[in-house]
This record gives sequence, structure tokens and C-alpha cells, in this order.
Amino acid sequence: MEIVWEAVGRVDYGLKSSEKGNAQFCRSLHVVEDIPAGGELTAENVQSIQPRFGLAPEYYDEVLGCRAKGALTRGTALKLHQLQS
Repeated sequence: MEIVWEAVGRVDYGLKSSEKGNAQFCRSLHVVEDIPAGGELTAENVQSIQPRFGLAPEYYDEVLGCRAKGALTRGTALKLHQLQS
């Protein structure tokens, strides 16, 4: 049974060594409208755009509905430490 789990592998959303030079061409989640401290992240104020300096687009559904720990200005690349659950 252990062989089956090894064959499944692991999910890894991080950049591979071959992708590091192309990070500016990848997308990530960014604030597109100013969000005040405690403000809710919505589809109107968060979008997946270039470059990739924030959370991967795979986290989009998870961050919607979260609140900002502090004020986030337009253009900020989202990171987990900026969010309240």
C-alpha cells in the first residue's frame, strides 16, 4: 500500500528551478482596489495578474472572504501573512 502513496506524489505549487527565470511571466494574486484594514477580499478587489510575486492563482477561492490584517493598497501582491482567516 505504501508504494501506491509514493506513486501518487505530492502537490507543489512552488516554482521549479527551471521556472525561476520566468517568474515575471507567471500570474499571482494582486490587490486591484485599495482594501482598508479589516476589509473583505472580494472578486472585485483581488485578481490574478502578472508578475508572480504573490500567492499562486490556485489560492483564489481560499482568499475570497478573508479579511486584510492591515490596509492593502492597489498593486500589492497578496501573501498569506497579510490575511486573517
